[in-house]
Amino acid sequence: MTEAKKENRQQAENLTDIVKFTNFAKPNTLKNVLQNLISGTGSFSNQGERNLIQTVSAFLRTNEGAGSKATPRKRTKQEEEDSLRAFVKEQKLEYNFPLSAENLVDTQGEHTVYSSEDGKSVVKINSLGYYNSYTEYFHNLLIHNFFFPDTAYVLVGFVVNEGVLMPVVKQNFVKTSEVPVSSETISAFLAEFGFIENRKSDFIHKELGIILEDLHDENVIQTEGKLFFIDTVFYLTDKFWK
Repeated sequence: MTEAKKENRQQAENLTDIVKFTNFAKPNTLKNVLQNLISGTGSFSNQGERNLIQTVSAFLRTNEGAGSKATPRKRTKQEEEDSLRAFVKEQKLEYNFPLSAENLVDTQGEHTVYSSEDGKSVVKINSLGYYNSYTEYFHNLLIHNFFFPDTAYVLVGFVVNEGVLMPVVKQNFVKTSEVPVSSETISAFLAEFGFIENRKSDFIHKELGIILEDLHDENVIQTEGKLFFIDTVFYLTDKFWK
């Protein structure tokens, strides 16, 4: 087998089943899958029931303000937080496990990150600084989990930090690469999904109407030739819902 063939074979093996699906699925088919996932009528392939992220998303969606069917009134982030606080209390979703300073990993960016006791996962508290609403944030989690199941987020509860209600998620720990992943490698991999780079570290899927931002080399880790996306920021444009 030639080196070129070995490289192509390795690249194919590194692609997840989701990537392979996007290669063959028509854009409208993929969009319908994602729309159903976000709306709560669909589920992840390895989950028979709606997960907690979908449950919270559904709660936010059903509690949107009154408005016409065409243009329902979108609530402010503060209005969402007020209703979420009551929901979290009612459903006992407060995150009460101790997070010690000894386990603190990082405080930069949108997350405050702690390592778990067994070292197999990390716990992240999100400030929602990158999102205009809680709804945007939970949509981001759902899209991330669809495209990157190896580093899927699990919603484990909420905390109040500095007077703000913040989601707490858990994610598998991935050891940091000794060699940073090049932007060319990231771009080539995301092209398999249909995302193209429209500016440095930011990508867009024009057919789906999805924007993917902040993919610098610290947010993508390469281990044994496989890429792991640990901190993604997805946004849905108006085109996604058309």
